Amino acid sequence: MSGYWDGRYKAEGKIWGREPSSTVAYALDAFRRDGVKTLLVPGAGYGRNAVVFARSGMEVTGVEISSEALQLAEIDARIRYIQDSFIDVPVPRESFDAIYCYNVLHLFRKADRQVFISKCRNLLKRGGTIFFVVMSEMDAGFGMGAVVEESTFESKPGKPVHYFTDQDLREHFQDFDILETGVAGDHEDHGEEGPHIHKVRYVLAKKRRTYEFDGEKYRAASPHQREWGDRLIDSLCLKGNERILDLGCGDGTTTAKLADLVPEGHVLGIDASEGMIAAAKPLERTNLEFRRLDIGDLDFDGQFDVVFSNATLHWVKNHRRMLAAVYKSLQPRGRIRFNFAGEGNAENMIAAINRVIALPEYVGLFRGFEWPWYMPGIKVYRALVEETGFRDVRVELQNADRTFTEDSLVKFIDQPSIVPFLAFIGDNAAVKAAFRDDVINETKAIARTAQDEYFETFRRVDVTAIK
Repeated sequence: MSGYWDGRYKAEGKIWGREPSSTVAYALDAFRRDGVKTLLVPGAGYGRNAVVFARSGMEVTGVEISSEALQLAEIDARIRYIQDSFIDVPVPRESFDAIYCYNVLHLFRKADRQVFISKCRNLLKRGGTIFFVVMSEMDAGFGMGAVVEESTFESKPGKPVHYFTDQDLREHFQDFDILETGVAGDHEDHGEEGPHIHKVRYVLAKKRRTYEFDGEKYRAASPHQREWGDRLIDSLCLKGNERILDLGCGDGTTTAKLADLVPEGHVLGIDASEGMIAAAKPLERTNLEFRRLDIGDLDFDGQFDVVFSNATLHWVKNHRRMLAAVYKSLQPRGRIRFNFAGEGNAENMIAAINRVIALPEYVGLFRGFEWPWYMPGIKVYRALVEETGFRDVRVELQNADRTFTEDSLVKFIDQPSIVPFLAFIGDNAAVKAAFRDDVINETKAIARTAQDEYFETFRRVDVTAIK
C-alpha cells in the first residue's frame, strides 16, 4: 500500500488540497467537550486535518505510511509524525485521549479492518473518544471495479475500498459505546475525477469503560466462585511446566493456586479492574504475575499452553472477538478451560433488578443502559467455539444452585453484581444508596425460603477445547 500512496503523492502533491475535511469541525467540538489533550491521527497524510487539532491546543501524533506525504506536511511543534504502517507502529497502550481517523479504515479488507480497530482500541485510554470517517454505500464509487469482498471493490490496482452501511459501521465498532453515526458530504478536487462530493459516514464513540471492583470486598463475597475455581483447576491435570493465562483473575486467589501447580511454568493473571489487581499483587512471586489488562485488549501470540477463566467471561460482551484472541494466544495443541455464567443464571436477583429499574424513581436514570452480562445457551456457545477453529470442543451447562445467608446474599449483590448499575447512576450518593437498598430488599423478597435463607439459581457454561 505504501508504494501506491508514495506514487500518488509524488505525482499529485497535496492530493486533497489544503483545506481540512468537513468533518474536522464536528470532531473538534466533540473532543473539546471531552477535554481531549492527546490525539492520534492514523493515516495523517500531509497533516491537513492534524494541524487543525494541533492549533486548538491538542498534542497530536500523526501516523502515515507514505514518506512522500510527510515531506509535504507543515511543520508544527505540536504535531509528532511517525512514518510507519499504523498496524506496526510501536506506540504504548492507552496513550491517547482520542483518535481521529479520516478515510483510512475503508482501504483495508475485513480481517485487517478488525486488526486496525483493535489497535486503535488498545492505544485509546479508558473512556477515550473516537471519530472515524469512512466511505458509505451511497457514494458514487460503490460497485465500481472488481469485487474483493462483500461491499469491497478495487477500481484501482492496490486500492480496495469498502463501502459501509450504518449497520455495518455499527458492527465494526460494537466494542465501543456508540454515541452517534451519520452521513456527510466531503468535497474533493483531485485526479482525473475533478471536483466532486464523496458521501461518507462517520461514527462518534467512546471506548467502553471497565467496571471498578473492590478486590478485598470481592474476596470476602466470593466463596462460591473459589469453589468453582478449585473444581476447574482439579480438572486440568497439569504437568507442572505449563504457561497459563488466567482471564479475569479477580483478587488472585484462584490464580495463585494455579501457580502452585506449575512450579516450572508461569501464570499470568489479568483483570481490567485496578481494585482487583491491587488485591492480587501481594500474591506475586517468581512464577506468578498480575497485570491490569482488559480481556478485550488481548494481543498475545502463541505464548500459552492453557488459557483459563473462572466466573468472569459473562462480563465479556463480544465472545467472537475474545475467542479469536484466545486462539491466537495459544501454542498449537494449547487448550482452553472456561467456566462462566450461562442462560438461567441468577434469575432471582436479575428479576429483582428489573423490577427496581422499572420503578418511577429509577426508570429515567437507566435510559440507554446496556445490560452488563452475556449469558449464552450451550448450543450457541458451542457453535462460537467451533467457528473459531477449536477442536475437541465440549460445552456443558452445569447446575450450581446455592442457598445464601442474608449477609452472604448482600455481599454477593454488592460485589460484583450491582456495580455496573451504580456506576451508571452517576455521582448522586443518596440515589445510589436507595437503589442498592431497593435491589437488596426486592431480591430478599423473591429469594427467601421457608427456612429464612435465600435461594439463587446458578447456571455455569463449562468449556474445554484444544487449538
